[in-house]
This record gives sequence, C-alpha cells and structure tokens, in this order.
Amino acid sequence: MSIKMTNEQTFETGKDNPDWQIRETAVKELSDEKLIYTFKDDEHWRVRSAVVDKLTDENLILGFKDDQDREVRLAVLNKLSDEELLFDTFKDDPSGKVRKAVVDKLSDEQVIFENFKEDPDEFVRVAAVNKLTDELLIYEFKDDNSWVVRSEAVNKLTDEQLIFETFKDDPSRRIREALVEKLSDESLLFETFKNDPSWEVRSALISKISDEELLFNTFKDDKDMFLREDLINKLSDQELIFNTFKDDPAGRVRSALINKLTDEQLLFETFKDDPTRDVRKTLVEKLSEQDVIFNTFKDDPDWVVRKAVVNKLSDEQLIETFKNDPDETVRETVENKLSNIYAQDHEFSDALAELSIEDLQL
Repeated sequence: MSIKMTNEQTFETGKDNPDWQIRETAVKELSDEKLIYTFKDDEHWRVRSAVVDKLTDENLILGFKDDQDREVRLAVLNKLSDEELLFDTFKDDPSGKVRKAVVDKLSDEQVIFENFKEDPDEFVRVAAVNKLTDELLIYEFKDDNSWVVRSEAVNKLTDEQLIFETFKDDPSRRIREALVEKLSDESLLFETFKNDPSWEVRSALISKISDEELLFNTFKDDKDMFLREDLINKLSDQELIFNTFKDDPAGRVRSALINKLTDEQLLFETFKDDPTRDVRKTLVEKLSEQDVIFNTFKDDPDWVVRKAVVNKLSDEQLIETFKNDPDETVRETVENKLSNIYAQDHEFSDALAELSIEDLQL
C-alpha cells in the first residue's frame, strides 16, 4: 500500500535532487504553486516546462516568456488564451516552431496574413496558408519561393481555372503533380502534362486519366521504366500488357507484368529463364504449384531466388533440401521456416489433445 506524500515531503524529495526526472516528477505532483514556483530557475528545460504547465497565475507564467529554451516558451504560449497577448509576446520569437504555434492559435486572418506572409521559415508560412479561408489572401502566396508553401496554396484554392493558369508552368514538379491530382478536366490535364519532363508528373497523369487506350498509345514507349510500370498497373487488357511488355528491357517492368497477369502457365513459360534475378524471384512468388517452383528454381544460381523458393514452400521435405545451401541467408530462412512449421504442429497437437480430453470427459 503506497502512502501519498504531502506537498512538503514531495518538495523536499525533489528540490535539490541531482536527477532532473525526479525534480520534474516532484513539480508534477505538487499542488502548492508557491512551492512549484521555486523550481522556476531549474537548469533543465523539462523541469521549467513542468512548472509552466502547473501554474495558473498568468503573471507568473509570463515570467517564462523569454526562457532560453523554445519548448518552455511553447509551454507558455499554450497556456495563454488571450490572442492579442500571445501575439504581442511571441510574434517575433526566434524559433520558427514557436511562431508557427502562434499562427495555429490565432483566428484573425488579416493579422496572420500581414505578419507571417514573409516569415523566414517556410513551415510558418505553410501554417499561415493553412489557417486562411480567404482565397484572395491565399492566392498571394502563389509566388512564394518554397514549393511546400505553393503546394499548400494549391490545396486550399478552389477555382480550378485560376489554379491551372497560375501553376501549370511551375518550376517545381511537385506543384505540377499537385495540379494534376487537384484538377478534374482530364482533357486539359492530358494535353498540358503528357510531355512533362518529370516522370512523376506523367505518372500522376496516368493515375488521373481514365482513357486506357489514350494512355497506352501515349506512354507504352516512355523512356522511363517507372512510368511503364505505372502504365502496366493501370491497364486492364492482359493480352495487350503481355504482348507489349514481355520483352521490356527493364526487369522492373517485366516484374510488374508478372504481378499483373493471372495466367501462370504463360508466365512460367515466358519468364522461367529470365536473366534478371528479381524477375525470377517475382515469378516464384507468383506461382502456386510448389512442385513446379521447386523443380525449376531449386538450383537457381542466385540466393535471392532460392530464398524466395524456401519462403514459398510448405512441404518440410522440400524445404530441408536447402538446409545445406551455400548461402547463409538461405540456410537461416530454412531454419526459421521449419521452426514455424514445428511450432504450428505442436500447437495443433496440443489443441487436438485438449479436445480429446474434453470428449472423454463427456
């Protein structure tokens, strides 16, 4: 049975203790504000922050507004409810994190705009845009030197024509991506961004456009393998995918084809001897016939493929054929796989035994 200490006992325990965590705990447990305030000059910011959190006297709280640690100043700010007071106190704080917290607590949009539009910290400006609802004010951030801020402006604006005309030639591919994701006119987006120099923007276009034939004819020969992979994932015509990409020079694209198609026999005959190990690995993971997997890939020259075979198998005898594999990672996989199988067998046996005992009792 624990005995609750009095304020005085808690104070005596914490006041000169060399461990800051004990001093912090003491502050948190004290209820006498005079005793709490005696920790105001503690060397550790966590203790001083705990003091601020416990105080209710606003004048005493404001005594920490110039604390050397921003976390203590944040604690002060969070305790204040008077927007004018917290604004006047912290609007020019040297920490961007504190100024962002000021923006988050303010409700006057004009005050936010006029005081933080040119803030040197981009995340303070992002917070400002996020708080604004007046689109005329939000639009003023269109030329901000940070793509993060411009992206927030794109997200907040609703006039699609204005967004398009303003940001379609933005130097940042991230803004052009955001534009593709934001706007609804597929024809306009396609004509504008089909030749965008960034594959990420063209990829966003593939995700956006619903006309598969248009996408296929436009991007099937795209120079970027990531885009061809995205195209495969978008298309639904499996025969078209197979005939177009089965000989793609990029293993990543051929792997995407394997993942997309459902005809295992066709995939097996086409890719079982693929020169790229990751393609063979993907094929192993795709196939369902364990005998086919084992007989075809058990002697694969690459350990990554053999490990995939072990992971796919459930037959103990087949798995055990890899226990002397020359690669340590494959041997470890065998050991782990067999251990899991044995554990499951024991669980089943225990459950069966328990069931039998219950039957006998009945």
